[in-house]
Amino acid sequence: MSTKQQQDNELLANERIDAAVDKLLKAAGSALRHYMPSTVIDMREVMRGIMSESYSKGSNDAVSALKLVSHEKGVK
Repeated sequence: MSTKQQQDNELLANERIDAAVDKLLKAAGSALRHYMPSTVIDMREVMRGIMSESYSKGSNDAVSALKLVSHEKGVK
């Protein structure tokens, strides 16, 4: 992957993360635009961790479910 593609991917990831942070802040009566850039970076990192943890848990749950179904059907 080229450096340009990596930068584009990171930008898209940051946009998704910023959108999630903004939704959370709006639910609390605020918005991302009201925060200093350093705070936005901190919030982005926290949300990245939350999203990563959720993705991993969902992935592990899916694997566990597939193993259970396979075991119930006698598939190895």
